[in-house]
Amino acid sequence: RNLMALMGLSGLDQRMPSQLSGGQRQRVALARALAPEPKLLLLDEPFAALDARLRKDLREWLRRLHDRVGLTTLLVTHDQEEAFELSDRFLLINRGRIEQEGSPKQIFNQPATEHVATFVGETNRVDGRAESGWVKWGPLKFKAQDHIKDQTPVSVFFRPIDVYVSSQPEDGAVPGTIRSSRFFGALEEFRIVLDGDIEVIAQVPKGVAQQSHFENGKNVYVLITFAHMFPRSNVPSKIPHLKG
Repeated sequence: RNLMALMGLSGLDQRMPSQLSGGQRQRVALARALAPEPKLLLLDEPFAALDARLRKDLREWLRRLHDRVGLTTLLVTHDQEEAFELSDRFLLINRGRIEQEGSPKQIFNQPATEHVATFVGETNRVDGRAESGWVKWGPLKFKAQDHIKDQTPVSVFFRPIDVYVSSQPEDGAVPGTIRSSRFFGALEEFRIVLDGDIEVIAQVPKGVAQQSHFENGKNVYVLITFAHMFPRSNVPSKIPHLKG
């Protein structure tokens, strides 16, 4: 009964399973798992069968429960949003091997391999060659990392959220034109063509896009604020290369 109260299930103990909602059934399952007072809780895709709103609510509830009970939990999931929201430590596994381990911020901001960079979140990819400490791609250029020697083939990755878009000229920004757009609620995604018919994909907060009047055909200025660079892999990419 203490667990039921902790799970927000008080007063439901006489109900049949068919009389419980999907979220209530998930909480019953967690209560049963916690009843023996385990030292480690294993959750394998615990919210996979639930709708998006319920998954979000249960993730927030599980995080609060975890902090209150203080139980070590190992969560297995393919849902990246779920992993980032719930985890203190993040292990990304590729073909049965740990590709990278770290905090969610480290995994997202400092990917250790090309696979991590392409797997976690959306990304733009550019293939090029390091020359005189830079990798040039149309009007854009990226600073080569110290360990990458000249003439080394490299792949550069930058996320759409790391593409800064402005309606006014700014230092270091290059001109472009919005070719197409997609609306994702909190974000708007723009496909922007630069000189040489080179395209980049940018994601901009909805409010910024509206205030700046970003729309198809509008001339804008683009600056890449953050990028990752790796010596080019021989493994074919699973994501399409950007035009150019």
